[in-house]
Amino acid sequence: MRKRGEVAHVGGRRYGPEMTDRWPIRRLALGGFLSSVGSWAAGIAVSYYVFRETGSAVWVAATLFFTFGVVGLFSPLAGKIADRYDRRWVMIIADLGSAACWFALIWVRDPVWVIALAFLGSLVGLPYGPAARAAVPNLAGDGELGWANGLISAAHSTGRLIGPALGGGLFAFVGIGAAFAVNALSFVLSAVMSASIRLPFSKETSSDAPVSTWDGFRAVFADDVQKRLLIAWAISYLAMDIAFVADPPLAAVFGVGAFGYGLMDTFFGGGAALGGLYGRRVKESAERKWIILGLLGVAVGWFVVAGAPWFALVLIASAAAAAMDTIGTVAGYGVIQRRTPDEVRGRVFAAYGMSGMLANMLGFVLVGPFVEAFGPRAVYAAGGLLMLLAVGVFVYPRESRVATASLGTQGPSD
Repeated sequence: MRKRGEVAHVGGRRYGPEMTDRWPIRRLALGGFLSSVGSWAAGIAVSYYVFRETGSAVWVAATLFFTFGVVGLFSPLAGKIADRYDRRWVMIIADLGSAACWFALIWVRDPVWVIALAFLGSLVGLPYGPAARAAVPNLAGDGELGWANGLISAAHSTGRLIGPALGGGLFAFVGIGAAFAVNALSFVLSAVMSASIRLPFSKETSSDAPVSTWDGFRAVFADDVQKRLLIAWAISYLAMDIAFVADPPLAAVFGVGAFGYGLMDTFFGGGAALGGLYGRRVKESAERKWIILGLLGVAVGWFVVAGAPWFALVLIASAAAAAMDTIGTVAGYGVIQRRTPDEVRGRVFAAYGMSGMLANMLGFVLVGPFVEAFGPRAVYAAGGLLMLLAVGVFVYPRESRVATASLGTQGPSD
């Protein structure tokens, strides 16, 4: 009998634990890629359709607010669900619930109902994210966290790269119903990928243990490293997303129109995908360094965009910033996963998600008047300064308190 860790040779190929043990993460990444393609395709189709039917940018803003903004307020509840129940089933049910909503949208054409069902689809699918990120250490092990987080991030970024073009093409040549059908199918296939993984997604815990919705925030603020990371990432969400709002006016400044605007998003998505692939190489000992380099990389990229004399330089800087941000995010996920007990990990990721969403909402309120008053280049410069602030928050103070072992059970159940 072959011992654990021994390599077998079959047909000239090598099969060992380094290959077989990675299949659960590969399936998880494939499911994330499929749902990412579908979600971006449907998101583009919804925005185009609502604008075509209403002729109003306010309606488009309302669509984004309800499908990508206010949904985030429910992140703590989604994290609680991810920690309270078997994460495999949480992910499967979340995917199938989203699929049902998008399948129903195939026959809906009233913009109000399109927004309402899209909001519901986003809401029921919300627990998938914290459940998937919390499950990674149980599926990959501590030694493979960098590789696992990098592969999953690359898969999601590649989906973002493909999805918008697919959604626009389906909307233009087949119809909005086709985009909704593709999204529904993508969620079903993602659920199949989760169901095919036989390893446990959660550690065995007592089902009678109290689970507080807000234990994620308690755990983060009990650990000085995570507290500074959460604040730094919230600032970076604000810095990055206010810059994205400035992209259409910036394209107009260079005279490249809608095509150039699309290229900016394409280069950003491509850079993020490459960053995820490189992030697979990040070792535990280098995670904090890459968090800092990721924040600095975005700061430099945004400053280059602010002063770029040529549009080509804007594209290169945007791609480089996206790559550095993704590597830093992969490294940060490893820090979070290692420093957080399994029983509270879903709520911890939900806490990070909610803080980023609140920063986004603040940025979207402020950036419009800022662009009007100072122009898109100034917005990118301000984003660069905010990223430098984020670096300062994370690196100071250097020493940190280590979280106690009881993070996951503090506070009353709610």
